Amino acid sequence: MPLVEIVKPQQSAQNTVKQTSTQQLANASTNSSKAFVSQDESLRAYSGRAELRHHNQILKLLCVFLIITISYTNYAWYTHSNYLAKQQYVVYEVNPDGKTNRKNSAFYQDGPTDQEIRYVSWQFVKWIVTAGSNDVDRCYIEARNLLHPSVYSKFDEFSSKVKPGIRELKIYRRVPNADSRFMDTSDLTPGSTGQISRYDVIVTGTIESYRVSNNELSDKRNFAFHIRLLPLEARTDANPYALVVADFEDVKLPDANTNK
Repeated sequence: MPLVEIVKPQQSAQNTVKQTSTQQLANASTNSSKAFVSQDESLRAYSGRAELRHHNQILKLLCVFLIITISYTNYAWYTHSNYLAKQQYVVYEVNPDGKTNRKNSAFYQDGPTDQEIRYVSWQFVKWIVTAGSNDVDRCYIEARNLLHPSVYSKFDEFSSKVKPGIRELKIYRRVPNADSRFMDTSDLTPGSTGQISRYDVIVTGTIESYRVSNNELSDKRNFAFHIRLLPLEARTDANPYALVVADFEDVKLPDANTNK
């Protein structure tokens, strides 16, 4: 066979192998490109979901923060409104002639407060139980000023019995502890048919008596008074609480109800 014919088939075979290799590389490159594109799309989709979850978490935190803020604001306004409701602020009253009067809101109260009732009761008892040998007259005068005229005679009889003994003892008194509370049914004596109102107060405490000469403690005892108050129609400069003592009584209470 001629040499030329042998060479041509070899070249043809080599060209075929090269074409096959090139085609395989192209196919591999195409497949690799497709795989890369698919993986890239998957990564981008995952990245988008992650970012969305991140934004959702931030929104959730913001919602929780807003709920807490609104709840705190509502609570703060609620407590502040209750505080304002308990204060005695100025009220402006317009008269028929067009002029405006400025008055304290306490002027428009229907009645005295619980604190005022307990305070006036204690003030009356304080003048009695703290009266010493040197100031007994002044203290009993101050106590008498808190009385309703209907009980002047009862108080005068009570003071006439007590004051001479206090003068002779040469003492002064102090009250280390005292308490005013509203009377309840347990304070009534057995078989009592009396009616209790918000103007019935029990004042209890301890009296300590000291000798004027050497300041030594000479006596210590408990006290308990039942005070019944009477509300007045209007407050005055002399009686800003519009309360007077309508009755009083030195009572004996169980130890559980008496301060020691």
